[in-house]
Amino acid sequence: MDRHSFWIGALGVLLALGMALAQVSDPDAVKRRALALAQAGDYAQARADLERLLSEHPNDLQTRKLLARVLIAARAASEAAAHLERAVAADPADAEAWSLLGRLYQDAQRFAAAAQALTRAVRLDPADVPALTALANAYVGLGRFDQAGATFARAVTANARRPKPDAEPHASYAIFLLRVNRRDEAEAQARRAAALDPGDALVREALRALERRPAASAAQMLDEILPPPRFVDIAAEAGIAFTLQNSPTPEKHQIETMPGGVAVLDYDRDGLMDIYFTNGAKSPSLRRTGPEHWNRLYHNLGNGRFEDVTERAGVQGDGYMMGA
Repeated sequence: MDRHSFWIGALGVLLALGMALAQVSDPDAVKRRALALAQAGDYAQARADLERLLSEHPNDLQTRKLLARVLIAARAASEAAAHLERAVAADPADAEAWSLLGRLYQDAQRFAAAAQALTRAVRLDPADVPALTALANAYVGLGRFDQAGATFARAVTANARRPKPDAEPHASYAIFLLRVNRRDEAEAQARRAAALDPGDALVREALRALERRPAASAAQMLDEILPPPRFVDIAAEAGIAFTLQNSPTPEKHQIETMPGGVAVLDYDRDGLMDIYFTNGAKSPSLRRTGPEHWNRLYHNLGNGRFEDVTERAGVQGDGYMMGA
């Protein structure tokens, strides 16, 4: 379903529910006419009618929200947001207004504001699937992937309880699952989305993303991974004789688990990377008592050989050192 059609279609449902129970009045007739105009694509006239009605009834939140939906469909997002901000200020318990506002913020990539508004929306209406889906995407934008995953799961669970489930929560969840390398789960969500609405743009995007990440057998995956590295201790042969002195004691002071560090740097700017190790000291005094506690600087001579130049460079250090 086209995103703009969604706003108007959802609006039609809301008006039908409200007006079926009420005696038709002139404001209701204006709203019905505005809805018909919007569905026909005449957003300008629908907007004009609703703005005139709102000027006559400035406290009519239904008219304000209807106008916001028309503005969203007409791609006047900032003006729609202004109306919705007034709506939530007038009635902080209006779940629909928080939901619409949060989704506008999410579309504008205002992730923190979106998360705040959408959290209010789903607290007021836990079954609001579009709000849950948008909240999950806001968490993705904020880098809060654990919360995003949990919220997507809530969205698809709530979606399954609807009389007519929507495809977009599943498609959006599939794209997220691919992003966090959970391909099998992503495929299940994408297939579910395609079964609900194969023509939806987001569903097609999820399926394309899935095709770009083909499933691989365990054997294929292992073949693609480099063999495990092999390490050979050549420190002494290369001229490096550093030993970390953490001075362990029976009391196991915390600092005894934290000493030392290593830096790889070209300290003499000869184009070869040198190595500098920092060292510990006595515990618990944190004092150094001999060369065994010195930091060590090894000058790279080339050809895999190093020379200890600590004393010459004057970088023996003092105290109990952590990091480099």
